[in-house]
Amino acid sequence: MAALGRLAAEDPAGGLPLLVVTGPAGIGKTALAARWLGGRAADFPDGQLYADLRGATPDDPAPPGEVLAAFLRALGAATVPADLPEQAAAWRSFSAGLRLAVLLDNAASAAQVRPLLPAGPGVVVVTSRRRLTALVLDGARHHRLAGLGTADGVALLARGIGEDRVAAELPAARRLVRACAGLPLAVCLAAARLALRPGQPVAALADALAPEAQGLAALDLEGETTVAKALDASYQALTAPAAQVYRALGALPVPWFDAAATAAACARPRTWAEDRLDELVEAHLLEPAGPGTYRFHDLVRTHARALADGSASAGTAGGSGRDGSGGEGSGRHGSDSDGSGRDSSGGDGSRRDASGRDGSGRDRPGRDGSSATGPAVPPDDPATVLRRLCEWYLRVASAAQQRLTPAQFVLPRTYLHPCDLPVPFDDDPGAVHWLDERRLHLKALAEAAAARGWYDTAWQLVDASWPMLLRVRHYDLWIDLHRTGVAAARQDGDARAERQMLNSGAIGLNAAGRGEEAAAWYEESLAAARAAGDARDEGQALLGLGAYHQDAGHPAQAAPYLEQAVAVWTGCGYPRGAALARTVLGETALATGRPDAAVCHFDRARRELLAVPDAHDAARAQAFLGRALVLTGEPAAGTAELEQALAVFTATGAVHWQARALEMLADSTPDPARARALLERARTRYEETSPADAARISERLADPAG
Repeated sequence: MAALGRLAAEDPAGGLPLLVVTGPAGIGKTALAARWLGGRAADFPDGQLYADLRGATPDDPAPPGEVLAAFLRALGAATVPADLPEQAAAWRSFSAGLRLAVLLDNAASAAQVRPLLPAGPGVVVVTSRRRLTALVLDGARHHRLAGLGTADGVALLARGIGEDRVAAELPAARRLVRACAGLPLAVCLAAARLALRPGQPVAALADALAPEAQGLAALDLEGETTVAKALDASYQALTAPAAQVYRALGALPVPWFDAAATAAACARPRTWAEDRLDELVEAHLLEPAGPGTYRFHDLVRTHARALADGSASAGTAGGSGRDGSGGEGSGRHGSDSDGSGRDSSGGDGSRRDASGRDGSGRDRPGRDGSSATGPAVPPDDPATVLRRLCEWYLRVASAAQQRLTPAQFVLPRTYLHPCDLPVPFDDDPGAVHWLDERRLHLKALAEAAAARGWYDTAWQLVDASWPMLLRVRHYDLWIDLHRTGVAAARQDGDARAERQMLNSGAIGLNAAGRGEEAAAWYEESLAAARAAGDARDEGQALLGLGAYHQDAGHPAQAAPYLEQAVAVWTGCGYPRGAALARTVLGETALATGRPDAAVCHFDRARRELLAVPDAHDAARAQAFLGRALVLTGEPAAGTAELEQALAVFTATGAVHWQARALEMLADSTPDPARARALLERARTRYEETSPADAARISERLADPAG
């Protein structure tokens, strides 16, 4: 740690220190960097940011855009641009002037790191197995970690198994440390193995880990050979149930997991999963990732995955004869809608509950014709484990969707594996938090399901992500998910799902500023809906095209699409859709200087939305109605409508529409001081949801004539 302190102090210009810690796998790079930064927390009052760049897995390094989106959210950005150059620009703007500590763990290359460097003062620490010498051009100082000396390694071993035991077999302890090549991870794994077997001689484990005749290749293989031997020994010491969980988790494409996900993947009770996770933590095979969550070290994940897919053998676990269960189920031992009017009803207008039951009390069969019970399979077959986890996420996300967007129908869900675990939230904030915290899990699982050919599960995971995308507006994720969803729906041969994916994806594309691509998706959906004779989907595509032209500043082109949407949805008996289209028609009337016509559209839309009921979209129509009334010469009535709408948005936490209502109130008052105060309040809320609008309001406030 002293070396990092000296390197950080070397920059005579006082610029941003960029420290690169390199060394073989298991040497302790992350632990060193985290501890050094933790000891200097007071130097970084604006916070510390961490990202695993996944450079140790060359087939799946973290894209810079994924990391930037997470960093921007952490700094308070409510919306994130979809394109990397815009994300990088936003990151520089947000970080300018902030004293941040940034830890970029497991970097793959200098090119991956450069877009992630902040603009303000602070420090960046990068860890990597690679040397990353190209970062010298960015002012980096490098520090390569060496292995522990024998004395330090023996001291670390003693912390795990006790000084008396080490002293009793000191020569064997030294030989064990040398067999671990001085790698802290290997020493900790060996200590955990010995702690679980207090009667095993230290010498026996030292013999098991001894290098083969050709000599130790650990340093040439960046520590992997040595750690693999220690992992084999630790795995063999596990109880059979813990070994099952170890293999099961190794097969999963998510970066961390909790007890509920583990239980679902293994088809066991939650308490059973909690006990197995505790055992894996005790064995140093898992590490806590946060409250109630766990993750693998990258080398440990590689080992577990190899065991899961059968590409490696570590002998038999559970050799001690313990099953570790303590008995089955034993206790532990230690809306903001964007007005899109998205309609996701089933073709028959039916509604499925989050469990996937269709009203008959039976789980629906899979698309391959298999029943929910199906043939017997090995308990940790990787495909079965993965599918169970995909379906757990689908069940929970669908429950969140039902809770957060109850006015909208959902397409039917298909499940192969029954699961009776309870949903892990009981209110709207909990549902949003669960979805947002696991947003990248949903993406990874949708992609994994599609790769396995479970196309229905893939697009259903995308569909169930709708409330999260609508509220937190991760536009890059929105677009990526729907590209996966469209492709999966096509492979599934489900035309209704394909139109759903096109319409939902187009909303995200339009919101992200990719209007022309959004219009192309809407046009494709419109043609398909007309060919299928699906009036509800036809109306959705027409509304989307109208909204696209309105947002692009072409209200005259928008109106025909919106009028068609009203006619189609009125004809098929969908009043909510017709009301949403009327709201956008009112916006086109305002944009073309026809406030009297706008009042008619907004007033009718509000009444129809209240009858659905859809309180949020009714409040949106009411806010526009208030502005239109002001423009027709009724300022008192218009202001009253706006204030009532603002109260609804405030009560429901709809921050973006609070800002819109405040800005409309500012435009509607003759008092310059009140207008300025309202604009300042609007800017504060726009800063949470729309940096571009916040900048626009700042320009207005800076303009004396504004």
